[in-house]
Amino acid sequence: MNGNAPVKTILILAANPQGTSRRRLDEEVREIEAGLQRAQKRHQFILEQKWAVRPRDIQRALLDVNPQIVHFSGHGLGEEGLVFEDDIGQAKLVDGEALAGLFELFAEQVECVVLNGCYSQVQAKAIAQHIPSVIGMSQRIGDRAAIEFAVGFYDAIGAGRSVEFAHKLGCSAIRMAGIAENLTPVLIQKPELMGKTAPPSTEAVSQSVQPPITSNSENQVIEVFFSYAHKDEELRDELANHLKLLERQGVISAWHDRQITAGTNWEGQIDEHLESAKIILLLVSADFLASDYCYDVELKRAMERHEAKEARVIPIILREVDWQGASFGKLQALPKNAEPVTNWPNRDRAFADIARGIRRAVEELAGNEVLNTTVSVDKKATKENPFVPLAGKIEDIGLVFGRESEIEQIFEILNSGSGVALIGESGIGKSSLLNLIKIQAEAQLSSPRKPIYLDFGNVITDNDFYYGLCRKVGIDCDYERPLKGFLLKQELEKHRLLLLLDGLRRDMVWEGFTNPVRNQLRSLANTGLDAPLRLVVAADRPLTSLFADSGAVSPFENVCLPVELKPWDETTIRNFIYHRLAHTNVHFSESDIREAIKKSKGNLQKLMMFCYETYKKYC
Repeated sequence: MNGNAPVKTILILAANPQGTSRRRLDEEVREIEAGLQRAQKRHQFILEQKWAVRPRDIQRALLDVNPQIVHFSGHGLGEEGLVFEDDIGQAKLVDGEALAGLFELFAEQVECVVLNGCYSQVQAKAIAQHIPSVIGMSQRIGDRAAIEFAVGFYDAIGAGRSVEFAHKLGCSAIRMAGIAENLTPVLIQKPELMGKTAPPSTEAVSQSVQPPITSNSENQVIEVFFSYAHKDEELRDELANHLKLLERQGVISAWHDRQITAGTNWEGQIDEHLESAKIILLLVSADFLASDYCYDVELKRAMERHEAKEARVIPIILREVDWQGASFGKLQALPKNAEPVTNWPNRDRAFADIARGIRRAVEELAGNEVLNTTVSVDKKATKENPFVPLAGKIEDIGLVFGRESEIEQIFEILNSGSGVALIGESGIGKSSLLNLIKIQAEAQLSSPRKPIYLDFGNVITDNDFYYGLCRKVGIDCDYERPLKGFLLKQELEKHRLLLLLDGLRRDMVWEGFTNPVRNQLRSLANTGLDAPLRLVVAADRPLTSLFADSGAVSPFENVCLPVELKPWDETTIRNFIYHRLAHTNVHFSESDIREAIKKSKGNLQKLMMFCYETYKKYC
């Protein structure tokens, strides 16, 4: 060890407020501490912990502890912010802009920030404007993956390795544990550290849980004009804060009359910006409608420019008022469902929804030419299409996405002694999930079982099934006279198996899956925790309607509990696209993403096919 090496302080900030799902934060911190204690360069690090952290505790800890590495452990809600605690232990959101502003003050001190919470990449991108290295999560991250990443990351830091290496080791640790979340942690580096001409590395490229926006040159910035009543100034400032990220990215410039300097002709300044703005926000309240200047001057001219297609007018409903009869009453208003901001239980959520709507409007006005193109696309980095339309199951578990909650549910059922039936339409990802279960079985099952995968697409006769099962288990038999019935049960009782059956369809009747086969499986699996077989079946219909010819109860009913795989919603589709594009230099346009949502209807296979063809357009 170099005795002159500076000692670095790692500050752990942990929060798990009342009303949020319980996370294993104590285990995560304990593992970090244990790793540093056994590290080669352990004397170069001091670990400080702060629990049940409130927003004000963050700034106090930064002042008191003077950390070089700050590690957040807890919940994240994407654009809405990271979840801390208030004075009574309830959830308190802090958005990326607020955190970025705080870390800007400590930029000479803090070298690295790790945000080990779901969907925290939004905050990571904001903080990375000031801090050299920031790690955020591009999607939901489970407890086990979060812990594995933290262990790998700090093992490397404790060994004196770089943040880049530590990030890679953390991701590798997730994958080594058989968890399909190794692409979730994303390293974002301060822009000037990345170089202006070099193509971005996988560490330097980040994705967002919202459509990526590239910086624009000054003549491409879209001006946003605030028309509001001065009694709503506080709400206007909150909205301006939520739009700050777009300003920092050089995408918009926001203007309101409080920016007029002393001694300037205020009316002339307002007119000038009202004429030049491409987006005009009407901050609607009773005071706005009662203001003669707002209503008779600014609103009148705004609507004239809107109807002439010179600008876009967007009503923002701040407070409860009867506004539908106004001249702008037929325009699409924000936030969602035109619910007034002050009616929302969480005002930050309302403003985040408004910010997303304005972002979409900016992209549409830009005609997908400015905001959704890339600068100097590196063909080497993008030649491999990340949306290769795989037929059947995905073998690379690192590419499985968006099924974390289902995986958790599946292993809870299996460990309780029951089997599982994965129910979902064709192309929804059942085969890939079966493969993931097979890979994770050793790590996730409380009692070891050997996973065996059988695809009934390849089974035509009873002998195909019995012979295939025996061969997979390692039982010698003849194809013409395979083991069945009592002899098979007797042989299988020497083993403990997790049998994964793929491709069960409603039209499977006598051929390929006869009643004797079904009853054999039921008898093998229906004897509790010590049953020779634990079943996981994938089917396109509920168990009760799978076998119309049996004339009796389904062979899997009450043996396998259903887990429904539903089509992805819009948010998951967007996150999947951004996730796959994260390590390329390509960004899909908003219109491309909307078309993907429309055409796929949440079906993974259809989505992959559409995105595969769309990606080729950019390369």
